[in-house]
Amino acid sequence: MTTPRTSNVFSPVTTLCCMLSLAMFLTGPAFAQSRGMGGMGAMRGLAYLLEPDFNRRDIVQFNDDLSLDRMQQMIVQTLFAEYDDAFQAARTDLDEIVRRLRPDRSGDDGERRRAREQMRERWQSLRQQMELARDPSLSEEAREQIMEIVRRRGQEMREQARQTYMPQIDPEELEQLTADAADKYKIFRAEKVRLRDQFVGDLQLVLRDDQRSPWPSLERKLIRQKTIQRGQLSGERVDLFDLVRAMGLDSADSDAVAPVLQEYEVTLDTALRDRNAYLEESRVQSFSAMMQRDSKRALSLYDGEMVRRVAVRDVNEEYASSVAEELPEDVGDTFVRSYRERAYGRVYRKTTVQRAFEAVANFDDLDSEIAEAVAGLLEVYEVELGVRNEQLMNLIKSEEPKQRRRFLERMASGNFGRDQQTRRRDNRTREQFQARREFDERYHEQLAAMLTPGQVQRLPEIQEQRRGDQRWRGFGEGRGRRGGRGGDEGSGAHGG
Repeated sequence: MTTPRTSNVFSPVTTLCCMLSLAMFLTGPAFAQSRGMGGMGAMRGLAYLLEPDFNRRDIVQFNDDLSLDRMQQMIVQTLFAEYDDAFQAARTDLDEIVRRLRPDRSGDDGERRRAREQMRERWQSLRQQMELARDPSLSEEAREQIMEIVRRRGQEMREQARQTYMPQIDPEELEQLTADAADKYKIFRAEKVRLRDQFVGDLQLVLRDDQRSPWPSLERKLIRQKTIQRGQLSGERVDLFDLVRAMGLDSADSDAVAPVLQEYEVTLDTALRDRNAYLEESRVQSFSAMMQRDSKRALSLYDGEMVRRVAVRDVNEEYASSVAEELPEDVGDTFVRSYRERAYGRVYRKTTVQRAFEAVANFDDLDSEIAEAVAGLLEVYEVELGVRNEQLMNLIKSEEPKQRRRFLERMASGNFGRDQQTRRRDNRTREQFQARREFDERYHEQLAAMLTPGQVQRLPEIQEQRRGDQRWRGFGEGRGRRGGRGGDEGSGAHGG
């Protein structure tokens, strides 16, 4: 049995990925829209680190939530304009690096567009070959042959990506730019914190005593609304306030959960601030560690990040249960189900068999004896489905952070394929989804056996779910999220 190689040196391919990541980080959304960056896909969206803490929409919320009078509104507008001007000035040095990293657009735009389209097609072909390599019927030799082709073509395409999306900068100069960016970002981040504190301090001087008291809660709400979406783990991006609001609770139930939500607001705020601060401090350090080929330090920074991501997820888990306990049993069960559908969408989304049972319940040509038998089958199905879903959810909680770390370890060793032991560990979640799919098929067949041929034709068919079951591939492996409100929320991320 082979074991993963451990190394304190990143491969040249990994170094190139880091260079591309730096460009995505600095040049923002326009560059990040490009596809086919392999493991660096998870680095998209890091431009938020260069965004101000306050924007014009926040000023509107200040006016509404703090009931500012006209004079206060004018003063706050002036304070914000000064804050925004100072923030943009603080970005000047980083913007110069951005200018140097932006692709040269002096060439033929049509030629560049054709090159990008060709590269997207090649990446799609490469992904299909990787899917083929996962076929369990393949021999180990055939799988390794396919993966060798994938690795070779992947390196060729990364070079093409560099030429298409990156300016023509010497690698040594680009490495120096990375070091400069890290130094300048450190200065920028300190100034960003100073400007934020100064703006908040000036704002407090404008407020009356009765307006200062709601400020801490408003600040926590702004942080939650702006930053909870930075989550990557399943459940990390859920906002329980949104779920409670969507429930439309009556006044008695709303009053019952209010103390729990107040405690949740404070506890989540602490976890979010800790995670956000660590991300802002460590992200460029991680890039620098990769550029310096210091995999030990990069993995250590990643571990610190994951501890904080898990902490945010665990706050949501804890308080989702606490909110449910304060509600009537049926309402609490609905809330827990709503939370799990949001946090672990591909586990708890409605299955084809559940939709089939719902369809049968609306059949007006169903005999009473058959209807009773169907109800009994549904009861047994839901009990077993609940057990299987909970097992899947717990497996995802355990495996998500580990699988992403294993991807980084493979990057460090230059092994973008998977050894036998790694494949076995990474397949555990897919195997569980496949087992549940087979379980669904069995119950679909049992249900169909109770019905007439005409009724069976009206059932929703079992759809091919392999693609959905394989969406969870961890950090940098094409997670295919639906948008995900949470790692897996809806993603989430990132089924079944």
